[in-house]
Amino acid sequence: MRTITPLSGQSIVDVALMTCGTAEAAYDIALANNVDITDNVEGKLLVIPLEVEKNKKTVEYYTINEIKPATYFTDTQTYIEIFDETFDETFE
Repeated sequence: MRTITPLSGQSIVDVALMTCGTAEAAYDIALANNVDITDNVEGKLLVIPLEVEKNKKTVEYYTINEIKPATYFTDTQTYIEIFDETFDETFE
């Protein structure tokens, strides 16, 4: 059994990519740790099931290049606006 503690801003999908090489592994990791795939897992010790299918080339690439994705978005007050007050209602 392997364990990992996600870094700041890392999601289950980020952990799955680093440890298994596929985003699909996130479902198995979430199930093994009794968490939802969208839960904030920062700082929690997660078990990586051994039987999860892995893409060894991707894991190797992430390891060699020290890629540690962190895509968990926690700020619920911030959002992106496509249109702001510079656009008026002249569009028809």
